[in-house]
Amino acid sequence: MQSIIELYRDPIFGIIILCAIVAVVAIADYSRLKLKRKNKKHSLENLSKKFEVSNINEGIKQFIKTTTNPKTTLLPIAKTYAKAGNHEQAISIYTTLLDNLNNTQDKIEVLEELGVSYYDAGFIQRAKGIFLEVLKNFPNNIQMLSYLMRSYEFMGQYQKALETLTCIEEIQSLDSTQKFFDIPKNKSYLEAMFVISHNKLSGDDKIDKLLKILSSDESVRSLVLRHFKTYNVHLFWQEMDKVKSTRNYIDILWDFKIEEVPFNYLNNEEVLDVYRAKGFISDEKEIELFALEALRVLHKHSHTKGSLEFSYRCSLCQGVMPFYSHRCPICGSVDTMVLKIVPIGIKPIVQGGF
Repeated sequence: MQSIIELYRDPIFGIIILCAIVAVVAIADYSRLKLKRKNKKHSLENLSKKFEVSNINEGIKQFIKTTTNPKTTLLPIAKTYAKAGNHEQAISIYTTLLDNLNNTQDKIEVLEELGVSYYDAGFIQRAKGIFLEVLKNFPNNIQMLSYLMRSYEFMGQYQKALETLTCIEEIQSLDSTQKFFDIPKNKSYLEAMFVISHNKLSGDDKIDKLLKILSSDESVRSLVLRHFKTYNVHLFWQEMDKVKSTRNYIDILWDFKIEEVPFNYLNNEEVLDVYRAKGFISDEKEIELFALEALRVLHKHSHTKGSLEFSYRCSLCQGVMPFYSHRCPICGSVDTMVLKIVPIGIKPIVQGGF
């Protein structure tokens, strides 16, 4: 017993115990990290199996079997297919690659591309699952966060989209190299969409909240005006009369009938110019915008009447859309769609004058 006590008091014994504790902690930490890597690899493998397609090109399978590093060849080919809009072939290549990759980083790279292809092809639920899995392993991936946010938006889950935007904002605030995302415009847009889609809010509550958002950010004006046009046309005309430039809102104004336009209290000359072009107002005032002036002259001096064709071009990616969208469907930017108008279709129309 005495010898045990003396051994316990020996400083060398204390050092041995300390080293043993450090060794146990190190082994436990190593085991934990190894298990974490194993679980990560396992989850990625399970995810890739989830999105396998049955009609995989046999030629791709054969190529993978006979090539040491198929990723360097097949990944650019798949990206080319995706860029050309052939998402089915791109997805086939990505899913086949996933089954034959062992490196976690390589799997993540392919999964990112697979998720984007599913998103572009319209398989939003599948895309969302991939984005979430990638972010589980790499939570600071802003590109995947951006796609996840837009996936939630596409599915009408605007609160989750706002929460994802908050994550993007935090990452950008910590990393100055990643400040490429317009947080304020995205936030205002998603907040407005959340209000518009909220079934439990009364019409008056929606109006109050939308006006509050609009007062702090003009970028949502087109979105808010379109909502007012459908649900509160009187408020629509009040807000429209305040607009300094109607250039981007001509499409909203164009389809009103003559009896629906409150000429008695409209003072905005640019709004009235739209109805001069339609022949609702017959005077000699010229219109600065050529397309509208051409129609005004046609209405005034001819029995045949023209109309306008509308399209929407993104000022960033230059993509052209036939329908209005507050977020560019191609590059995902907000408030970058510019209205393009072209006089078209000369056709007989009987119109009243004002």
